[in-house]
Amino acid sequence: MPIFDQISIYGPGLLGASIAMAIREREISKKIKIWARRAETLEICREKAWCDYVTDDTHSGYQGSELIVLCTPVENIITLIEQILPKTESGVLITDVGSVKNDICASADCFQNLQCGDFVGAHPMAGSDKSGLNHASSNLFDDRACFVTPLKHTQTSSVDKVTNFWTSLGMSIQLESPEKHDWIVAQTSHLPHFISSSLARYLESTKLECSSLGGAGLRDSTRIAGGDPELWAQIMRSNQENLVEALKLWLKSTEEALGFLNDGKWEELKAFLEEGAIFRKNL
Repeated sequence: MPIFDQISIYGPGLLGASIAMAIREREISKKIKIWARRAETLEICREKAWCDYVTDDTHSGYQGSELIVLCTPVENIITLIEQILPKTESGVLITDVGSVKNDICASADCFQNLQCGDFVGAHPMAGSDKSGLNHASSNLFDDRACFVTPLKHTQTSSVDKVTNFWTSLGMSIQLESPEKHDWIVAQTSHLPHFISSSLARYLESTKLECSSLGGAGLRDSTRIAGGDPELWAQIMRSNQENLVEALKLWLKSTEEALGFLNDGKWEELKAFLEEGAIFRKNL
């Protein structure tokens, strides 16, 4: 039985289209409305079985919907919150997929009032090094974690409904404050992407034929470096302070290992590698 009569999805990229596909497959909502800026994107969505309505008008995009899911890049999510949230009716829910939460939730806190709907931030830990709706999948969220980051004054019933929505997509929920979320993902998502991109950039500068000489380890280590550079630069800018601190701590660890290698301290280096192996085995 559907949870909602209508859900609006703003931004039918990889995540937005995957959410729409999962909603339709799991019968979570009777109707799905898609908002996008580009006419060609709307035309593609119009032909999809998971789309009932399309529009490029920000205001009409959420009319008649009980749940609005913002799936644009982080900075655009903030803009959409400012445009949409104050105009929604009481009882309407807004959630998002932004990978940085503090700025997004702070914006929602500024624009939310007693007469409008409730914003409950979220960050589904699902994605791919591929982007765009052509790579979308209805099972993208299966058995993946999802952060839910409510505002301090958000109604418990709204948190429960949004949590139920993400759970219905197959996700497990982790409730955190926006600040704690941003520190966690700086360590577990943004730092790994930075390291992967740094390694890939270094190898590109060597001009070696790494594509033919490297094995699976190289492909695994640099896979996420293939993500959209513009999107990731925006994410890193939005979480700059936490990422800088995470990088400093990682560099300190790396310098320690470099000292072991340089000084021939093989037992210490082995212990360093063993700690890394333990983390990987437990991941």
